[in-house]
Amino acid sequence: GEGREGGGEVFNRERGGGENECVAVGLSYEGFNCDSKMPGWDELSYGYHGDDGGVFYANGDMIRRYGPSFGTGDTIGCGLTFHPHRSIFFTLNGEYLGVAFENIKEGSLYPTIGIDTKAKIRTNFGEKEWKFDVTKLWEEHRGTVEEGLRKRRAHSM
Repeated sequence: GEGREGGGEVFNRERGGGENECVAVGLSYEGFNCDSKMPGWDELSYGYHGDDGGVFYANGDMIRRYGPSFGTGDTIGCGLTFHPHRSIFFTLNGEYLGVAFENIKEGSLYPTIGIDTKAKIRTNFGEKEWKFDVTKLWEEHRGTVEEGLRKRRAHSM
Protein backbone atom coordinates (compact mmCIF):
# COMPACT_ATOMS: atom_id res chain seq x y z
CA GLY A 1 0.00 0.00 0.00
CA GLU A 2 0.90 3.68 0.07
CA GLY A 3 3.98 4.51 2.07
CA ARG A 4 5.75 1.19 1.49
CA GLU A 5 8.36 0.33 -1.05
CA GLY A 6 7.64 -2.72 -3.16
CA GLY A 7 9.31 -4.73 -5.83
CA GLY A 8 10.47 -8.00 -7.24
CA GLU A 9 13.36 -9.62 -9.07
CA VAL A 10 13.79 -11.54 -12.32
CA PHE A 11 16.59 -14.06 -12.80
CA ASN A 12 17.76 -14.60 -16.37
CA ARG A 13 18.96 -18.18 -15.94
CA GLU A 14 20.42 -19.31 -19.23
CA ARG A 15 20.93 -18.14 -22.77
CA GLY A 16 18.20 -18.98 -25.23
CA GLY A 17 20.41 -19.23 -28.29
CA GLY A 18 19.41 -16.19 -30.35
CA GLU A 19 21.56 -13.19 -31.22
CA ASN A 20 18.85 -10.54 -30.77
CA GLU A 21 17.40 -11.74 -27.49
CA CYS A 22 15.85 -9.31 -25.05
CA VAL A 23 14.31 -9.52 -21.61
CA ALA A 24 12.68 -6.30 -20.40
CA VAL A 25 11.53 -5.71 -16.84
CA GLY A 26 9.17 -3.03 -15.60
CA LEU A 27 5.75 -2.05 -14.36
CA SER A 28 2.48 -1.55 -16.21
CA TYR A 29 -1.05 -0.33 -15.67
CA GLU A 30 -4.16 -2.37 -16.31
CA GLY A 31 -4.83 -2.52 -20.03
CA PHE A 32 -1.21 -2.95 -21.11
CA ASN A 33 -1.06 -5.44 -24.01
CA CYS A 34 1.74 -7.76 -22.96
CA ASP A 35 1.08 -10.10 -25.88
CA SER A 36 2.42 -7.69 -28.48
CA LYS A 37 4.54 -5.09 -26.65
CA MET A 38 7.60 -4.91 -24.46
CA PRO A 39 7.38 -2.89 -21.22
CA GLY A 40 7.78 0.81 -22.02
CA TRP A 41 6.48 0.65 -25.56
CA ASP A 42 3.30 2.57 -24.69
CA GLU A 43 1.91 4.99 -22.08
CA LEU A 44 0.63 2.10 -19.96
CA SER A 45 4.08 0.75 -19.08
CA TYR A 46 7.64 1.51 -18.01
CA GLY A 47 10.58 -0.74 -18.87
CA TYR A 48 14.31 -1.38 -18.55
CA HIS A 49 15.59 -3.44 -21.51
CA GLY A 50 18.43 -5.94 -21.28
CA ASP A 51 19.62 -5.75 -24.87
CA ASP A 52 20.68 -2.09 -24.69
CA GLY A 53 20.41 -0.99 -21.04
CA GLY A 54 17.82 1.62 -22.01
CA VAL A 55 14.65 2.74 -20.28
CA PHE A 56 11.46 3.08 -22.26
CA TYR A 57 8.12 4.81 -21.74
CA ALA A 58 5.28 5.79 -24.09
CA ASN A 59 6.71 4.36 -27.34
CA GLY A 60 9.34 2.07 -28.80
CA ASP A 61 12.11 4.66 -28.65
CA MET A 62 14.68 4.55 -25.86
CA ILE A 63 14.37 7.55 -23.53
CA ARG A 64 18.00 7.22 -22.45
CA ARG A 65 20.68 4.72 -21.61
CA TYR A 66 19.99 4.00 -17.95
CA GLY A 67 22.21 1.15 -16.91
CA PRO A 68 24.27 -1.69 -18.27
CA SER A 69 22.76 -4.22 -20.60
CA PHE A 70 21.92 -7.51 -18.89
CA GLY A 71 21.49 -11.12 -19.81
CA THR A 72 22.42 -14.64 -18.85
CA GLY A 73 23.13 -15.07 -15.14
CA ASP A 74 21.94 -11.59 -14.15
CA THR A 75 19.31 -10.70 -11.56
CA ILE A 76 17.22 -7.64 -12.35
CA GLY A 77 15.12 -5.98 -9.67
CA CYS A 78 12.35 -3.44 -10.10
CA GLY A 79 10.85 -1.35 -7.32
CA LEU A 80 8.38 1.44 -6.72
CA THR A 81 8.87 4.06 -4.04
CA PHE A 82 6.17 6.44 -2.81
CA HIS A 83 8.15 9.11 -0.98
CA PRO A 84 8.91 11.85 -1.67
CA HIS A 85 6.96 11.01 -4.87
CA ARG A 86 6.16 7.90 -6.86
CA SER A 87 9.27 6.72 -8.68
CA ILE A 88 10.53 3.51 -10.27
CA PHE A 89 14.02 2.15 -9.75
CA PHE A 90 15.90 -0.91 -10.93
CA THR A 91 18.70 -3.04 -9.53
CA LEU A 92 21.18 -5.29 -11.29
CA ASN A 93 22.73 -8.19 -9.38
CA GLY A 94 21.80 -6.53 -6.08
CA GLU A 95 23.20 -3.09 -6.96
CA TYR A 96 20.90 -0.07 -6.95
CA LEU A 97 20.97 1.67 -10.35
CA GLY A 98 19.14 4.82 -9.26
CA VAL A 99 15.78 6.29 -10.15
CA ALA A 100 14.70 5.48 -13.69
CA PHE A 101 11.32 7.24 -13.77
CA GLU A 102 10.01 10.02 -11.51
CA ASN A 103 6.57 11.45 -10.76
CA ILE A 104 4.76 8.30 -11.85
CA LYS A 105 1.06 8.88 -12.44
CA GLU A 106 -1.43 7.41 -9.98
CA GLY A 107 -2.98 4.00 -10.48
CA SER A 108 -2.17 0.40 -9.69
CA LEU A 109 1.02 -0.88 -11.29
CA TYR A 110 1.76 -4.52 -11.99
CA PRO A 111 5.10 -6.33 -12.42
CA THR A 112 5.70 -6.84 -16.13
CA ILE A 113 8.30 -8.90 -17.96
CA GLY A 114 8.76 -8.77 -21.71
CA ILE A 115 10.42 -11.86 -23.11
CA ASP A 116 11.86 -12.00 -26.62
CA THR A 117 14.03 -15.06 -26.08
CA LYS A 118 13.80 -18.77 -25.44
CA ALA A 119 15.93 -18.36 -22.31
CA LYS A 120 14.51 -19.62 -19.06
CA ILE A 121 13.81 -17.02 -16.39
CA ARG A 122 12.66 -17.20 -12.80
CA THR A 123 10.85 -14.57 -10.71
CA ASN A 124 10.90 -13.67 -7.03
CA PHE A 125 8.19 -11.41 -5.61
CA GLY A 126 9.27 -11.82 -2.01
CA GLU A 127 9.06 -15.59 -1.60
CA LYS A 128 12.83 -15.59 -1.04
CA GLU A 129 15.28 -12.94 0.10
CA TRP A 130 16.14 -10.45 -2.65
CA LYS A 131 19.69 -9.83 -3.81
CA PHE A 132 19.02 -6.12 -3.29
CA ASP A 133 18.79 -5.05 0.36
CA VAL A 134 15.70 -2.81 0.29
CA THR A 135 16.29 -1.80 3.93
CA LYS A 136 19.26 0.32 2.77
CA LEU A 137 16.95 2.26 0.46
CA TRP A 138 14.40 2.66 3.26
CA GLU A 139 17.09 3.99 5.60
CA GLU A 140 18.23 6.52 2.97
CA HIS A 141 14.66 7.81 2.52
CA ARG A 142 13.57 7.49 6.15
CA GLY A 143 14.26 11.13 7.02
CA THR A 144 12.32 12.39 4.00
CA VAL A 145 9.36 10.13 4.82
CA GLU A 146 9.30 11.09 8.49
CA GLU A 147 9.51 14.82 7.65
CA GLY A 148 6.62 14.43 5.20
CA LEU A 149 4.51 12.68 7.86
CA ARG A 150 5.28 15.44 10.40
CA LYS A 151 4.20 18.12 7.91
CA ARG A 152 0.98 16.26 7.13
CA ARG A 153 0.13 15.91 10.82
CA ALA A 154 0.88 19.59 11.50
CA HIS A 155 -1.20 20.65 8.48
CA SER A 156 -4.19 18.52 9.45
CA MET A 157 -4.39 19.88 13.02
